[in-house]
Amino acid sequence: MSTGLRSQLAPKGLHFNPSDFFISDKYATILTVVSYPKYITPGYLSSLTNMSGIKVVIKHIPVPFQEMAKMLNKQVAELKDRYQNERDQTVRERIRQDAESLEYFTSMLAGSQARIFDFQMHIMISADTKEDLELKKLNVKNYIDERMRTIENNRIMTAKEAVEFLTSVVRGDVKETVVIGT
Repeated sequence: MSTGLRSQLAPKGLHFNPSDFFISDKYATILTVVSYPKYITPGYLSSLTNMSGIKVVIKHIPVPFQEMAKMLNKQVAELKDRYQNERDQTVRERIRQDAESLEYFTSMLAGSQARIFDFQMHIMISADTKEDLELKKLNVKNYIDERMRTIENNRIMTAKEAVEFLTSVVRGDVKETVVIGT
């Protein structure tokens, strides 16, 4: 990029590097979160947003139904193709159920005219030195990884919980209600 063009596009003191940028007197970078937990509890980002030099930007961008339907139909087609090529009957059944489920979801979405949004989260990190920036990046990544692990661990039954549940079933403490229609 020529010096003349650079000075027209970017203010003085703005320099870009492959993994960060320097603006005025600060080093900075932007991380994009690409995987989210299914459920986010209150306070999920509270410790993160209280760290100095951390800014979180969350955007909800409307996605037109036709665009979403096209993506879902492509996934259905891929599942059907996998179904045709799979030899294991158990895996085939799982793939068939996934395809049917996705087709049903698409039809329900079309019928409800629900609005669909793309959720994006970006984290801007700034620091006085490059070393401090790298340390903050590591802290942010570790924080998000730990939050994801905590959420996942809370969803999975522990061995003790499983044994207690199975024991209550065997003892007859847990009753199942079966509704029979006429």
